[in-house]
Amino acid sequence: MGISQTLGLAALLGIPFIVILYMLKPKHQNRVVASTYLWQQVFDEIESASKIHRLRKSILLFLEILAMLLITAILSGVFLKNAGSSQHHILVLDGSLSMQSTDVKPTRFEEAKNLAADYLNQLDDGAMVSLLVLRETPEILFREEEDLALVRDGIRQVQPSMNYVDKALAYETIQALSSDHDYDLAYFGDDDFQGARLFRIGKDERNLSLHGLSMTAYENSLSALTEVVNDSPQEETVPVSLYVDDLYLTTKEVTIAPKGSTRVFFDSIPKETKVLKAVIETSDRLVLDNEAHGVVTPKLKSRLAYVSQGNLFLEKIMDLQDQVEVYEIDEVGVEMLTGYDLYLFDGISPERLPTDGNILMIDPPTEAVTDSLSIGYIENPIFEAANHPITHLIEEPEFKIAVTQVFDIDRDTTERKESIYETEHGTIAYSWENGRNRGVVFGFDFRYSDLPLGIEYPILMTNTFNYLLNPSALSSSQISVGQALDIGLSPDTEKAWIETPQGGTFSLSNENKYITFRDADQLGVYTLNQQIGDVIETESFAVNTPQKETITSNASGEKGERQTYYTGKDLSIWIGTLLIIVLLVEWLIYSRRKRYAR
Repeated sequence: MGISQTLGLAALLGIPFIVILYMLKPKHQNRVVASTYLWQQVFDEIESASKIHRLRKSILLFLEILAMLLITAILSGVFLKNAGSSQHHILVLDGSLSMQSTDVKPTRFEEAKNLAADYLNQLDDGAMVSLLVLRETPEILFREEEDLALVRDGIRQVQPSMNYVDKALAYETIQALSSDHDYDLAYFGDDDFQGARLFRIGKDERNLSLHGLSMTAYENSLSALTEVVNDSPQEETVPVSLYVDDLYLTTKEVTIAPKGSTRVFFDSIPKETKVLKAVIETSDRLVLDNEAHGVVTPKLKSRLAYVSQGNLFLEKIMDLQDQVEVYEIDEVGVEMLTGYDLYLFDGISPERLPTDGNILMIDPPTEAVTDSLSIGYIENPIFEAANHPITHLIEEPEFKIAVTQVFDIDRDTTERKESIYETEHGTIAYSWENGRNRGVVFGFDFRYSDLPLGIEYPILMTNTFNYLLNPSALSSSQISVGQALDIGLSPDTEKAWIETPQGGTFSLSNENKYITFRDADQLGVYTLNQQIGDVIETESFAVNTPQKETITSNASGEKGERQTYYTGKDLSIWIGTLLIIVLLVEWLIYSRRKRYAR
């Protein structure tokens, strides 16, 4: 037998009070006396009532002490250990964002750590403990550790995450920790956990959160859109305020259905705004997700050098790109090209590609600089779209190609290459990046396909231009906390660093112009600084709380079905039933004595 809530033992302090009350209780005897004597007896009893008497046997006293013991057992979470209980205990400590809620003081996470430490105190000598902390990626702090004091100290030092938990990974990690042996599984958090003895923390279900803050630029103003999510079981009406460059602008009141969400639209925002912040102006159990930040990224005109013998389909799509100024270049001067942000080569290729801008090549000739990757041509290929920014919003390609060149992009490892469209024979469209420049290569002539006749064409080309003409060094202006961010430094950058919302700095190495930043663990606006000579160029990006996704996972599987969870039998129902019986017996005895006393 064991207990799960040692704080519940504090109820035992009620037993001494019951005993003292019985020792102070005056004892009466029924006698026939003269009425004048009665008053003197009353005064004597009043005086004696304040004196402590010798404790006498009383069945009511016994029943009240027993009732207090049963209440203590319920509050302490008494459970019956299984006969075959394992000596290996796996403790799962939930460190997700919701565990920073303050409905349990100081936070749910601190309470979970206390409960986990209490659980360790109940373990027998020789027990082995594995400790798993749930974050976006589960973290194993201890594995089959026999030094419980070391585990207890490790629990005290654990800090919560700013992200949510992938339970599928957690279940897989537990299977790895089990090593095909039986084990006890205990979960300390505010959610459910399959197969575990639950130590649930949390009193208040009410929580409202903001997810994302997107902006749209108009000729003379900006608009912003954010989503308010209601995790509460009841309808909520809350004010949502918008701040521009830390100055209050406006407030809108919205009503959200239980477990629902709604979008809030703000317009007439000054066009010169650089940073936006939306705030839910009400308190709930988790304040971290009551704000959303956004950064306004100005769109600048880019210069595009168009080298082709004429392609009506390309020219039509370029006319739709507002951020592009197109310059048609004669094939004669192709080797002298310089000074453009994007170079588009349609069926033509110079001997050496420009290095001061990005490259878009369509149906490059076999003698082009891509020849080292070409493995030939195929007709009527069956192909599929890879997971690439250019194929965003295009789940499956619906166009057909008469003939296309095929590339083996794994031949050359000097540049980072990613497939856009691929077949079983190889890649027919890919992107490349070397830290200084980006490029996209389509191995087929658009005129020998029905791509320009479908709705995919404008989406594909718009994505391609956005991918190549993004003047920002940042791959995105808004990410979730803990998410990685790709940064492409300028070729002339001498020094680069990132400033965090709390005033900290991260130095970036400029040896590799392509960097992945993985330390966005604070909410707010970060600033990227690049020093080029005496000039410091700055760009900003926003980091917000991630949206909680419900991940359903069955961790059983073939291996999991062979595992045995020893979680102990909860005795709360049986103890509660016995408590009701004891209180009923006490009431019957008390009522019977009172009736006979009359």
